[in-house]
Amino acid sequence: KVILAATPPEHPTVGQNAVVIHNVHPESEMRNDCNLFTIWVRVRGPEIMAGSAQAVEATNEESCYWKFNFELQVEGRYGVDAKGFIWNGGVEHTDKMK
Repeated sequence: KVILAATPPEHPTVGQNAVVIHNVHPESEMRNDCNLFTIWVRVRGPEIMAGSAQAVEATNEESCYWKFNFELQVEGRYGVDAKGFIWNGGVEHTDKMK
């Protein structure tokens, strides 16, 4: 079970910024499996950037989450879109899967 909550930078500035994405579903058991879920992220504003968020491993205090790093050249108002894209997309295909 997944409900994604994306947290964009509060005041994006020229240079490095990041969007942090957490699974906030109250019944989720996805504490350590973020690497199995691919999330597409788009940052839109005066510039547009898109790519896959990278999984960040869980710690004792916090469940795993995703992070999308991006570098701005132009200051301004930006919005963020995040979309669950593929579950376990890195699994190798075999003939047994047919």
